[in-house]
Amino acid sequence: MMATIEYRKLFRANVCVMVKYKSLAQPKIEGATFSRNLSSTGLNVIIKERFKEGDGIVLEIFLSKKDKPIISKSKIVWQRLCTYIPKSQLRYYSTGIHFVEMASQDAIKTSDFITDVLRKQKENEDKTIIDKIESLKFW
Repeated sequence: MMATIEYRKLFRANVCVMVKYKSLAQPKIEGATFSRNLSSTGLNVIIKERFKEGDGIVLEIFLSKKDKPIISKSKIVWQRLCTYIPKSQLRYYSTGIHFVEMASQDAIKTSDFITDVLRKQKENEDKTIIDKIESLKFW
């Protein structure tokens, strides 16, 4: 298997957190979903509504159940139709969203959260590899 290189400005954490969203333009669209990944500058979610590139949206990002959500005025960067069709027959869109405006304390909280998630993921990967090495029967 070949390694992939992250070409983004900032690293993304593959993490599933709840996200509520509300369009800034009419007609008002609002809903809730879960993230696929999160960075300090944006996130990727799957939603059923179709947006245009550049549409404004307000996000509430729930990094934990106990803390208040992170609030961000954001914009839609891209959308791609998901190929999977559930039993409901609804169509869903993988959606890239860029954070435009966020309070500095929320930006710091988001960055700290991502750093912690990536550290834990690395530790889990290390454990998996070490356990595989330990199971080898070369000697």
